[in-house]
Amino acid sequence: MSIIEKLTPLRKQSLADEVIARLRGLILEGTLKAGDKLPAERELAERFGVGRSVVREALYKLEFFGLLQTKPQSGTVVVDLTSGGLSSFVSNVLSLAAPDTFDVVEARMLLEVSVAQLAAERADDKAIERIRSAYEQHKRMIEEDRENSIEIDLLFHIRIAEATGNMALQSLISVLAPGMVAQTKAGSALQPATSAMRAPNTCQEHEAILHAIETHDPEAAASAMRKHMMATKDYFLKMQPTS
Repeated sequence: MSIIEKLTPLRKQSLADEVIARLRGLILEGTLKAGDKLPAERELAERFGVGRSVVREALYKLEFFGLLQTKPQSGTVVVDLTSGGLSSFVSNVLSLAAPDTFDVVEARMLLEVSVAQLAAERADDKAIERIRSAYEQHKRMIEEDRENSIEIDLLFHIRIAEATGNMALQSLISVLAPGMVAQTKAGSALQPATSAMRAPNTCQEHEAILHAIETHDPEAAASAMRKHMMATKDYFLKMQPTS
């Protein structure tokens, strides 16, 4: 395949991405500060002139990238970017920096198996509910908007890291996430059929991980996550363009 054949048309920015750009700009310029609570989805939708589903997608992505956090009974608030190394993480996100695909997969393989095992040991009911919510969101996205389901896919993994109660592990998983998003979307554009076949299997693998954490079975959680990451590695091998 020649270089020109590997190039794909640029896509127009979605409404959700426009909302993300507006909110992200307010955060970075300091208009929205750490701890500030965002208006309700309905108010944001009216202000931006878009549907609530568009706002919801934008908020999911901003939370995934570590800029926002949804707190029970408190709403969605801006994260303190000066703590826990988040400021450098955000800079990487904004510059779209992405390490080598297989470096990321290898790092995730080593890290996430242990994270799943620890989550199965420590997850309380609230943490399990958040993992299940991410799992169900991802399952719906695959059925309704598969092309944009990758952020919710990785949100599932972030929720598992949160369930460990270990902030360092949460930060490490979050730092790896943006590169994986960019690489998965790029590969999907080149190999859409391979991507379409992978999505249902991903859901089944996530379900096995979720079940092991819900039943507090560390060995099963580690085994299910290892199987999932091996399948992810094989998927990326298939996604490589042929010469």
